[in-house]
Amino acid sequence: MDIETIRKEAEAQWKRINTQFGQLDVGKMAFLHDKNVQLIGAFTFGLVLGLAIPKVRAPFQRFSTVEEIPNFMFQEQRKIRAKAISVSDGDTLRVRHLPFLRGPGNMDGKLSETTMQIRLCAIDTPETPKFGNQGQPFGDEAKEYLTKILGDRKLMLTLLQKDQYARAVCLVEYGWGPFKKDASEELLKAGLANVYRQTGAVYGGKQSVYDKLEERAKNQKLKMWSQGDKFETTSEYKARIRSEKS
Repeated sequence: MDIETIRKEAEAQWKRINTQFGQLDVGKMAFLHDKNVQLIGAFTFGLVLGLAIPKVRAPFQRFSTVEEIPNFMFQEQRKIRAKAISVSDGDTLRVRHLPFLRGPGNMDGKLSETTMQIRLCAIDTPETPKFGNQGQPFGDEAKEYLTKILGDRKLMLTLLQKDQYARAVCLVEYGWGPFKKDASEELLKAGLANVYRQTGAVYGGKQSVYDKLEERAKNQKLKMWSQGDKFETTSEYKARIRSEKS
C-alpha cells in the first residue's frame, strides 16, 4: 500500500464519518460522551495508525542491511531504489539503499553494516574461486559481465524474499523507460547463467521468459553452454565438491 492509496482511503473514511454525523441530532450523539465508547474509539484509532505508520514511513526510511527491511515489503513485492556498490560474483552484489528523495548518505563503516547483499532472482551463474576451490569455467567472466552492466548504476529492486544467508532475493533492473533491462535476463542471454530451479526459487512472475532465454543461449552454445558434456550447473558443482571433501 503506497502513500497515495493510504491518503485516498483516509479521505474516503473521513467523508463517510462526516456524512454519518451530519445525519445525527444532538440527542442521539450523547453516546459519544460515554467513556467506554471513547476508549474503544481511541484503541481503534491507535491500532489503525500503528498499522499504517510503518507503510507510510517505508519509502523514506533508509535500510542499511537486509535485516532492517520489514517483512511486509517482501510480501507485497515492494520496489526500492539502490546504487550498486560492489559485485561478489555473477549473481550476487552489494547495494546502498536510496530512500525516496535521498542520496546514498554517509557510508562510514563496514560494507556489511552499510550495504545490502542482493541475490539476483531466478538464476545461477558459475562459481568463482573461493574457499580454496578452483571455481567453474566462466565464473570470473560472469562476475565481470555483471560488474560491466551494473557498474555504479542506480538500480530498481523488486523485493521477492529473504534467503537463508540474509540476502534479499530481488528482480534487479537498471536503465530507464524503454531502455530498462533485467540483470537476470541479460546474464541468461549472454550464456553466463542458467535458470535456478531448486527449492525456494522465485521468478517475479517471469519464469517463462527466463526459460526461453536459457533455451535460446543453450541452442546457440553460448559461453558456458559451449562445454557440451562437461557442463555442470552450479548446484551440481557444489554437490560434487561436497562429495569430494567428505
